[in-house]
Amino acid sequence: MPFKVIQKYCKDVYNTNISYQSNLTADLGLDSLDLTEIMLQIETKYNLSNDLSEKYNMDKLNTVSDLVNLYNTRINASNPQCVLENKTNTTKGKLMSVWFKFRQKIK
Repeated sequence: MPFKVIQKYCKDVYNTNISYQSNLTADLGLDSLDLTEIMLQIETKYNLSNDLSEKYNMDKLNTVSDLVNLYNTRINASNPQCVLENKTNTTKGKLMSVWFKFRQKIK
């Protein structure tokens, strides 16, 4: 999810390909303004409050994977269906999905 936003930004601005292991500064050449722009794009796309980019210490973000994991946690927390879709390949995930759908119907 956030990976595609990062990928598009890097392709559009720097014409470079990325992987989860790409270092944000050494491999991709991103600076703090680039990271802020990417974070704001992710927050806007997934309707997250625009506060993380202001609060989070960007020095802790080293790789694309770090940034993706940071936002996957927030996206999944704000959208329970998203969590279930990521886990439906397991028996527990299928049961959770059925329970979630049932719960939505009885509301």
